[in-house]
Amino acid sequence: MTFFLFDFDVCTDSALSATLTLLFYIKLTFMQILTQPIPLEKVKTDFLVVNTFANETKPGGGTGAVDKKLKNAITKKIKSIYFTGKTAGEFFMLDAHNGGAKQVMVISLGERKNFNLEIVRKVSAISLLEAKKQNAKTIATILHGAGNGKLAPMNCAQSLTEGLLLADYHFDKYLSEGKKENQKKKIGKVIVCQKRKEKIADIKKGIALGINSAYAQNFTRNLVNEPPRSMPPKTLAEIAKTIAKENKFITTQILNKKQVEQLGMEAYLAVDEGSTKDLAFIHLTYKPTPAKKKIALVGKSVTFDSGGLSLKPSDSMMTMKMDMAGGAVVLGVFSALNSLKPDLEIHGILPACENMPSGSAMKVDDVVTASNGTTIEIANTDAEGRLTLADGLVYAEKLNPDVIIDLATLTGAAVVALGNEIAVLMTDNDELKNKLISASETTGEKIWPLPLDPIYEPHIKSEIADIKNVGRKYYAGTITAGLFLKHFVKKTPWAHLDIAGPAWTDSRTVPYLPTGGSGFGVRLLLEYLKNF
Repeated sequence: MTFFLFDFDVCTDSALSATLTLLFYIKLTFMQILTQPIPLEKVKTDFLVVNTFANETKPGGGTGAVDKKLKNAITKKIKSIYFTGKTAGEFFMLDAHNGGAKQVMVISLGERKNFNLEIVRKVSAISLLEAKKQNAKTIATILHGAGNGKLAPMNCAQSLTEGLLLADYHFDKYLSEGKKENQKKKIGKVIVCQKRKEKIADIKKGIALGINSAYAQNFTRNLVNEPPRSMPPKTLAEIAKTIAKENKFITTQILNKKQVEQLGMEAYLAVDEGSTKDLAFIHLTYKPTPAKKKIALVGKSVTFDSGGLSLKPSDSMMTMKMDMAGGAVVLGVFSALNSLKPDLEIHGILPACENMPSGSAMKVDDVVTASNGTTIEIANTDAEGRLTLADGLVYAEKLNPDVIIDLATLTGAAVVALGNEIAVLMTDNDELKNKLISASETTGEKIWPLPLDPIYEPHIKSEIADIKNVGRKYYAGTITAGLFLKHFVKKTPWAHLDIAGPAWTDSRTVPYLPTGGSGFGVRLLLEYLKNF
């Protein structure tokens, strides 16, 4: 199985205007990931990865077989350095010139009772990063967790593949050639060793699923990491069209400003008023035959957020190119549907625009009317995402879906509450909540429910309109934003994911998440759709 990591270069497309660039021209690099029915102790490789659990002084299984081949070098090293491996990801290295591998990495999976798929993902990422540091070209690895009895080989293979490919991601498009360090250190092949032939088919399926989900997440990262001048609303629309061309079940409708005006989307239009870039209301539809259920995914798609006339401080404006991360996640999900092939009708809604200050920008104290007739007092122009989502949610509900899920980098209060690694989940529907939490536990993308408690509804009560777009300063900002959105979904089961924290990472605290756009939510939604 060959994985092609797509690295997007800006090129002029003849189908577009001379001034528009599209990020879909492909420079191929590749990492081949495959499985072979070969014992670990016999595989030929630069870099062999084996594992152990915490406090195991005499490893068994495949690691034990390698230890025996190396004349108990692993056992001796564990004792000599007092290696406990209490924390998953701890490792030590051995030279192994008398074995099939040049180097052996012995990595801990932590406490056996705490073992899960996220540990597989992280351990795989750590092993890839170390292999690149050691200038290895090939890796052979044990299938972490498959012998533990609790996890299926297919799921372990998917998580292992995700860890490898997500950790290998780099966005170096704007670096000069001499500074592209990641291009100099490439892993050409990864062999997942499995001597039990009856498991090979499941492992191959898991690798394929991992490639699909990791590609989709890396694709989303590329969109988020692009400078805002390269990713205006119109470019998002062209990318949506390109995704549709790759899948016969996907169609795209792009609404322009005049069409949006005809639909009465004054809340969305108000956000766009300060920008010189054209808005683009993007509607993707995946419709196989037959489709058992209908789902709408709505992504906040503010391609740059200056705050408008309620201008952000300069430091707070940094990284605001990622304010379209919710929409990028939706595009990432659609990019993976060609392989996932769910028997669901799926709609992707992206109300794309910029939020900029100018003489024509919306003003504090303005009143706008959303497309469902709700009037909104503008108390802060930097609370713009909920305005675009308001009209996006109304549009989505008119499609009569069974479920609506929106994703948005919506509130700084979510970051204050849960930090940079956990997203907020808000919904009144317990079944939907439980399914999303279950999916997040599988993918390792943490979400935590906050209440849509009407006790805070007075915070968004307006004296001159139906509601206002912000609540009381410092008080329950994430919840009041959720309550605001609830005004625009009347009857459909709906969940709101505030991904303001985990959509962007400032450092590699998670080994498979380098600095920049994380693509948080792509794998979660794919898992949710797979299990719907």
